[in-house]
Amino acid sequence: MNKRAGMFAGVYAALSLVALALWPALAAATPPGLTSVVVALNENHPSSTWTLPAGVSSQFIQVSRSSEVNEDGYFTTLETFSPLAKTQTTFLDEFEYADGVYYLHVAGHDQKCRGGSTGCEPIEFSQVMSFQVPGVGSGPGGTLPPTGGGPGADKVRPFQTLTFAPVQDVDKLFVRARMSEAGTLRATARVSAPGASKVYKFKTASRAVRANKFAKLPLKLAKKQLKAVKRALKRGKKLKARVTVTATDKAGNKRSQKATIRLTP
Repeated sequence: MNKRAGMFAGVYAALSLVALALWPALAAATPPGLTSVVVALNENHPSSTWTLPAGVSSQFIQVSRSSEVNEDGYFTTLETFSPLAKTQTTFLDEFEYADGVYYLHVAGHDQKCRGGSTGCEPIEFSQVMSFQVPGVGSGPGGTLPPTGGGPGADKVRPFQTLTFAPVQDVDKLFVRARMSEAGTLRATARVSAPGASKVYKFKTASRAVRANKFAKLPLKLAKKQLKAVKRALKRGKKLKARVTVTATDKAGNKRSQKATIRLTP
């Protein structure tokens, strides 16, 4: 009996350790899922759509001219802040945006995080998505007016939509992008440690794409550089990847956007 009881006690202890190891991951908050940000042709009011996983409520929308976020996921600079109803999943922004490129994300609250559960943030943000003012039309990312068929070369720069998670594992860093016409998407990135002169460059990611089709652009470091960056992260260094995505259409017209992504080991 004692031997059997000891066996059960050992199994129980092992299961308890597994449960404790998994607890922070299980308690992590689930964010809203941003699905689209569209601006009507020649307009300046973005219309956003997102999904709410079970138990998650909408809180607010932030819009910024910069993609950079702080340690808690909030944009470091704000253009607008819009509160939302808890069950809301669409929002038409009536703010009069000036011409330019903007970045937007949706904040949500996961009800399992009530009471300050370990590893559970009270506010969790969706991925970031970009939009352009004035708008280039409705549809997935917008479509530009036809430029072919007439005299002269195509000199219209392609519209580009960029989306990414503001906090990512350095081993799995990636962005998604699409263009308003067929062409090539190219992503580059770099990271540097605060107070250090060393800059590590990620391998360039490039994809040929069709019009209005999202492409995933993974960004990888060479093995030695990856080890150095992970060591710095484990020592508590707060590192950010500075990403540039360039869209080039078949006529050679280009448009670039930038993203800042906080890295985790």
